[in-house]
Amino acid sequence: MSKVTILVMLLTVISKIFGFLRISVVNSLFGSGPVSNVFITIFDFPTTMMALVAISIILSMIPTYSSIEKNSEKRAELYISNLFNIVVFISAIVSLLVFLFPGVTVNLFYDYQTAYEIELATLFMRVVAFGSLCLSISNMMNGYLNLKDSFIIPASLSVVLNVIVISGVYFASISDIILLPYAVMAGFLIEALVAFYFATKKGFRLRNSLRFNIPSVKHTFRMSFPIMINTWISQLGIAVRRYLGTGLGTSAPVYFNSAVIISTSVQGIFATSILNVMYPTLSRQAARNNIAGVKKTIRDLIVVMGVFVIPITVGGMILSTPLMTLLYHRGAFTMVDVTNTAQIFFISCLSFFPLCIVDLMLQVFYSLKNTKLPMRIEGINLVISVILMLVLSQLYGIVGLIIAQVISLSLKMLLMIIIFIKQYGGFGFKLVISDLLKIMLATAVMGLVTYFSYDVISAMAGNTMATLLALVLSIVVYLPVIFFSRIESVDLFIASMTKGRK
Repeated sequence: MSKVTILVMLLTVISKIFGFLRISVVNSLFGSGPVSNVFITIFDFPTTMMALVAISIILSMIPTYSSIEKNSEKRAELYISNLFNIVVFISAIVSLLVFLFPGVTVNLFYDYQTAYEIELATLFMRVVAFGSLCLSISNMMNGYLNLKDSFIIPASLSVVLNVIVISGVYFASISDIILLPYAVMAGFLIEALVAFYFATKKGFRLRNSLRFNIPSVKHTFRMSFPIMINTWISQLGIAVRRYLGTGLGTSAPVYFNSAVIISTSVQGIFATSILNVMYPTLSRQAARNNIAGVKKTIRDLIVVMGVFVIPITVGGMILSTPLMTLLYHRGAFTMVDVTNTAQIFFISCLSFFPLCIVDLMLQVFYSLKNTKLPMRIEGINLVISVILMLVLSQLYGIVGLIIAQVISLSLKMLLMIIIFIKQYGGFGFKLVISDLLKIMLATAVMGLVTYFSYDVISAMAGNTMATLLALVLSIVVYLPVIFFSRIESVDLFIASMTKGRK
């Protein structure tokens, strides 16, 4: 890890801020009614389809490229170009099917409660049908850029997407809501074109090749098949949750997505951004059979993620209602909507750390070309998750869905760690636990400061000022405690940041 990691994290923070702004603008202008419900759910659909169709191939691409590159960079480049054409070909077919049958797609993936929502969703679906194709291109090119040690552009692209979508949301509110899906589609298209342009600057060349039967492609597909099944199982769980959520009422998915976007943001900032930088390194360590290096990387990453994510978890729970009020209470989004969203967010905070560690362990297994174990773990987790969702959603409504998610994620995290240790041996788990206990102690001190400072300041100032000052005071207290806690992984992280400044 280095200063590049921090820069990528900062860019991811900026990108997530624009993501919050997108949701906040939609909530403010359209409230928690049918337009918001349809827009939020359909906006995520191209990502779902891209995950189902292409993400497994893209994840398998990096270890395969690393193996080929050891012998011939030219062959590696030919492999990438051919694989790009295959991904585009498959994604285009799937996108075309969605475009031709939007109504079938909507009925398959969603359980909207009114005829108006179904009609609106069908209309939106047809417009964004080729969004998954655009996302496949941008993700393929982002993977290529990461292989070339270029991480800034991939981390910045979603800012472009969100700026375009936010503009579209505003103009749709003053003219015609049909602009909403067109803005989304324009954002996906421009994101893909920008990623493709910068990939060509780094050496990517599009060649007239579409060969499925060459050894490197066959190897990629063999490797990607378990990942694909794993992704399908994961997406099936998400589809069940989405279906149950839309069946719980028009506002339920709006509350859920408004709260859970913060969970995915924490994952994006402190897991995805770090792992995007580290995954090529993990793949190269695995390609050289450097298992000791992989274990050291795992240990350091768990602790570094814990340093960031554990205090965010506690702070988020303490300030759940003030934060949701600050982010969403404006326009058509009422205080009742805020309270319902805050209730979901409070519970979702418990998923922050498990989500990051699951992401890490998944990338570790993939870098070691062990794709079958994650598939089996995902299958077990799906059964547990669906049972929990069916039971808890009946008991607690939309809150039950987030409780089910937290429990299943926590079990999945523990299962992945246990299976890794059995398969490859320990990675210094006692040392990790010792470091995490130090982080928890520092977090407890921070939590007390957060709770009492908000209480005192809110009595004298408004919610916005109290929330912001409580957050600042928490950081001021937490960082020195962590700095002097003698945590080796943190010391190495800080050293990597200060190296070269002299």
